[in-house]
Amino acid sequence: MGRHPNPACLVGFVLTTCSTAPGIPTPDGICPPAAARRPFDAQQANALVGEFDLVVVWSQGRAQPASRSGLLHLELSDSLFRYYQQSLVTGRWLRSRSERPLSGWTEASFQPLAETTSRDPHSPGVYFSTADTTLYVGVRPRVTDEGSDMLRVLWVVPDGFGGSFTPDMGIAVIVDTLTERIVPQGGYFCARRRDA
Repeated sequence: MGRHPNPACLVGFVLTTCSTAPGIPTPDGICPPAAARRPFDAQQANALVGEFDLVVVWSQGRAQPASRSGLLHLELSDSLFRYYQQSLVTGRWLRSRSERPLSGWTEASFQPLAETTSRDPHSPGVYFSTADTTLYVGVRPRVTDEGSDMLRVLWVVPDGFGGSFTPDMGIAVIVDTLTERIVPQGGYFCARRRDA
């Protein structure tokens, strides 16, 4: 890989961007102070049912930090989607290794082609996995070549929750041409209950 004359620029497979700017401030009125936050455990998943104002901040790996905001709706999944996954090969429902107790949809995503607003109970726009306490945004069953957003729930407060954000860019990788190292991508998110 050749050197770029501007060391601030990064080039990746199917993706071009520039270096990371410093993080941006916490969005006012959504994210609580760190002292108010309590660690999240998968056993608390049912407490996340409801409608939330969601803010997702991409603060790492971009020339300029960016954010998306919108409604996040979470409800209890039906028993088929909670305990089973569709096979990529046969399309049959097979017992899953982890549970997906919550599903829903959102208007806040960095994936322009993902179906994040799908209300289909077996192909929702968002689902929560107990295996890694993560909300998967825009993942479609039996589709392996689309991007998605991963929101790992790390903390809760009485009126919301939040954690880390990681974009799944498929096979795309961003490399700093000066150091020839992969540049991490991601940021954080906060969700505040609408009826609080």
